Order: sequence, then C-alpha cells, then structure tokens
Amino acid sequence: MPVVLLSMAGNRLEVSTAVFTDAVYADKLLSLDLRLGPHGPDNVLRVARVFMAISVCAKRLREQYSGLERLPKMLFRVT
Repeated sequence: MPVVLLSMAGNRLEVSTAVFTDAVYADKLLSLDLRLGPHGPDNVLRVARVFMAISVCAKRLREQYSGLERLPKMLFRVT
C-alpha cells in the first residue's frame, strides 16, 4: 500500500510518497519554506491546502485498497 510521508526540519515541510513492490520507490512531491514574515499568511493558506489535498488523497487510497484486500478471498473461494 502506498504511503504519504511528511517531514519537517526547521522551517521546511516536505511531502513525499512511497510504495513497496519489489523495492521501495519514493518521490518527493513538494517542499515548502515556512518562514514567517510578510509571506506568513500565504504560507498558512498553502499548508492548509496541502493538508486538505493529503486528506483527500488518503481517503481515495483507502477506498482503492480496501477493495483489493477482499480480492484474494473472492478469487480463491473453495466451494
């Protein structure tokens, strides 16, 4: 199942995804500099939008993969 990774170091927020198939594959999607100052209000809105997008993504991933968890039982049903 793919995962969304959030990392923070100082004033930097990074969003990545990773999935394990035969190896771990990861992609960095976004890197935000969260300094305050004149761009503070813009950064707050940007972070809120990022977390909303992650929330929608996580919901869709759960829906997609919940169907796959039931798939083997249906394929290998013995009667």
